[in-house]
Amino acid sequence: MSATSWQQLNSRYDALKLREKRLVFFSLLLVLVYLLLILLIEPAWLRYQQAQRQTAQLQQQLAALTAQNEQLAQELSVDINQPLRQQLAQQLELNQQQTEQLKPFQARFITGSQTVALLHDVLAELKALQLVSLQAAPAQPMHLPGQDSAEPPALYQHLTTVVVQGTYDELQQLVQALERLPWLLRWQQLDYQVQQYPLAHLTLQLATVSEHESYIQF
Repeated sequence: MSATSWQQLNSRYDALKLREKRLVFFSLLLVLVYLLLILLIEPAWLRYQQAQRQTAQLQQQLAALTAQNEQLAQELSVDINQPLRQQLAQQLELNQQQTEQLKPFQARFITGSQTVALLHDVLAELKALQLVSLQAAPAQPMHLPGQDSAEPPALYQHLTTVVVQGTYDELQQLVQALERLPWLLRWQQLDYQVQQYPLAHLTLQLATVSEHESYIQF
């Protein structure tokens, strides 16, 4: 602003009345305060608000991390092997129950090789009988009541088909001898056919039970 312009303004101000001078003074004061707010206070206020927002974000992040830490600590406190141990304990208990169920019969189990030896012993006592054939079928799994079918079977059934030749009385003695045996030995099929009187063929399908899957060996 030039000196002439300043002098003109000064002259105009001097010509004003006292009330007008006060009005001009306070107007200028308000302008200065506004400029002060814009230049000094407003930037500081904006920085303060930004700092508040950053603080709120950090607090939210801290709360999220705290929640994650609490959840992780809770997960770590849980024994992940507990279900497996419980399942194993249940399986062991089931095995023990099955063992107890089988105890009264285990002494009467007979294996495949024992079955063959047993048949030879019985036929040796009945010398008049003639062994025609002896065949074995693959073992059949047997599950106990309450046992899951997906579990290994507790027992196996072995089927042996025996064909013997002799008279009616001699074959009847064989059947009676087998019935007197203390083993778990029963027949599922019995077929009597006369070949040339008085000789006949007796076909017996014998079923034995054991804890082993192996086939009967001859």
